[in-house]
Amino acid sequence: MNIEVNLTEEDFVQFNKYALKKVLSSKTTTILCLLQNIASGAVFGLVVMTIFKMLEGKSHSMWNTALFSVATLFFLYLIIIKVQQAIYMKKMLPNKDGLVLGSKKIELLENGIKEESQLGYNFYNWKAVVSIEEDKNTVYVFLDKAIALIFPNSSFSSEEEKLDFLTTIQNFSVK
Repeated sequence: MNIEVNLTEEDFVQFNKYALKKVLSSKTTTILCLLQNIASGAVFGLVVMTIFKMLEGKSHSMWNTALFSVATLFFLYLIIIKVQQAIYMKKMLPNKDGLVLGSKKIELLENGIKEESQLGYNFYNWKAVVSIEEDKNTVYVFLDKAIALIFPNSSFSSEEEKLDFLTTIQNFSVK
């Protein structure tokens, strides 16, 4: 079975979001995110309370000013981190028509999956397939925790071809 795939930047970004969500779904990560949200909420509450006290004119203590300053710096720090993450994600996008993005031909063979592009080819034994997962518009054939062959729905001429593709991969990759 042969599949023509044309990966776009948007496909790659969606894959990264999907893979990140998958990796971050662990119990430890969920607890850490919850604690971070509680701490952020507490600091935000303290800032609001401090602002109201200062506006009422009842308290001009050094502690209120210090608390307000620290909380403001904390929020600026969070904003800077988010901006940096967005910049890093943009810089990490693969080159158009490189190894990841652009047109590829995928062949499902008896002994594995052959991926061919204008720059070369890769071959993956069926043993390399860790899982097959579907998102709303994409099929991911994971070869490791955060590495997958990406198949946007536009790669398939019909829903029947997509189901045939999924069945073939599942049959070959059964361990």
